[in-house]
Amino acid sequence: MWHASLSIQTGTGPLVTEKWTRQQRNEAARQAARMLAGVGMEPSKAEVYPFSYQLRRALSDAEVAQLDPAWVAVPAVDEGGTPEGVRQMLVEMGLLEGART
Repeated sequence: MWHASLSIQTGTGPLVTEKWTRQQRNEAARQAARMLAGVGMEPSKAEVYPFSYQLRRALSDAEVAQLDPAWVAVPAVDEGGTPEGVRQMLVEMGLLEGART
């Protein structure tokens, strides 16, 4: 998977996406699309998280063919968008109390 993630940094950390202006949201979408131009295959999946705009795109068949078969055999795990994944991200950023990993 190809993955582009954009956030807006302030002097105190990332700006929450609900405070982004329409112009900032549009620019994040344009920049993410530019970063993934020429790789993977459509469609892309865009998501807005508490602190970032993210765009994901599957690898093309030609890109998959170049991967080491041993690496491809490892089961995929996606915890990024789960409540636990988001909670852990907030803990690691120091925005929520809890055990750091």
